[in-house]
Amino acid sequence: ARLYEKRIKHAQTPGDRVRLRLDLAKVLEERSRDSKAAQAALEAAFSDDPTDADSYLRISQIYRQQRDFAKAREANDKARALDPNSVEIRYNEVNLLEAEGKNAEAINLMKEILASTAKKTYNPAERGNRSALLERLGFMYRNSEQFGPAVETFRQIAELDPDLAA
Repeated sequence: ARLYEKRIKHAQTPGDRVRLRLDLAKVLEERSRDSKAAQAALEAAFSDDPTDADSYLRISQIYRQQRDFAKAREANDKARALDPNSVEIRYNEVNLLEAEGKNAEAINLMKEILASTAKKTYNPAERGNRSALLERLGFMYRNSEQFGPAVETFRQIAELDPDLAA
């Protein structure tokens, strides 16, 4: 963490400071399990660039983990206002809805994400991302005891990438 603090201090631009603060927050959250310090790093990123959607997204994720859904939703709404087409921000909303116990809404939003990102062909990275989203939707269906849609969703993964079906 000290290395990040030094690098932030000497960063040339606000954008560089924001990226470093996001990295610091991730380290604090994942390695140190210090969500309060991670939250402070993200709040400092807002002062560097209040229009950085990633900062709002990350703080929304922390609030969600703390089960402070009102603050998580507020931060996610700010992120979405700044970057309305971000799949990552929309996916965070799926996680938030699910954490709030709003499974039907979470499933509907996941279906919207999949529909809005559908293409005729996918490169390997896109195919992997789409498979992960479909898998998540399949598990959401299964956990909601909607077994028919779950099976159909898992079949779509096999159709998308036959190597994964093996």
